[in-house]
Amino acid sequence: MRQVTDAMLGLGLPGEVYDLRQRDRASVVPFICRYLNSRLPVTVITSRHAFVLIGYERYVDRDGIRRIRFWRQDDEAGPYQAVDNWGSDPSGTWQHLVVPLPPKVYLTGEHAELIAKKHLISRLKKGTGDDQMLASELVKMGTGESSVALRSSVMLSNDFKRGIEHRRFPDAITARYLNLPMPRYIWVVEVTDRSARDQDDVAAPDCVLAEAVLDATDHTNDTKVLAWRCPSGITRWLADQDSESHHLVSSEATPSVVDIPRAPVHELR
Repeated sequence: MRQVTDAMLGLGLPGEVYDLRQRDRASVVPFICRYLNSRLPVTVITSRHAFVLIGYERYVDRDGIRRIRFWRQDDEAGPYQAVDNWGSDPSGTWQHLVVPLPPKVYLTGEHAELIAKKHLISRLKKGTGDDQMLASELVKMGTGESSVALRSSVMLSNDFKRGIEHRRFPDAITARYLNLPMPRYIWVVEVTDRSARDQDDVAAPDCVLAEAVLDATDHTNDTKVLAWRCPSGITRWLADQDSESHHLVSSEATPSVVDIPRAPVHELR
């Protein structure tokens, strides 16, 4: 493992190590997907070998259950090897994950999601009927009864703004996002409609019902949500006034930032 982290450090990408033996099994797949969504490869270290996860896809198994299939690059087996069940991998038991985070990205994906979910539920409960319905679905997450899921990605704020035109926002929302001061790296935590997200015949489905934007470079214990969009409008946090500015403008579901073409974050440091 030391060789892997040293190699990443040599590329200017400090490797964050996660011990799977100390993590809840149910958290592993979402954890990996957050970083693959971010165009960041995830190195898996087993008891005898190491390989790199480079992507994933959702598929329906023989029993009609939707599952996640990972794709890996393995120097012992070749490129684009499918991994349908990471928990019983012939390559060995997965012990550690190593993620090459860009410099100064201090906020983890898990922490970003926790902050965003709590924040959105709090604000949506005070909103319109559509907002309140979305809050209810967020509360039900983890019970198997929710129609929504979170999808997160760390990215350059410039890429986020460049991709705005592809997301077909109302002009008022576009203007507020473009004029919002942002740090170099941000986490975008999206609330997606599961059914719309899983449309196999659509490259970039309109599945995002709301999103929250967070400062990925924040290393304090009081991380603020910089902006958030929901069915009733968009709100920005005004740092100099320590207050929120809300603009009422209804918006429909949009494509995900994950589906908008962009370069991997490590190519644009």
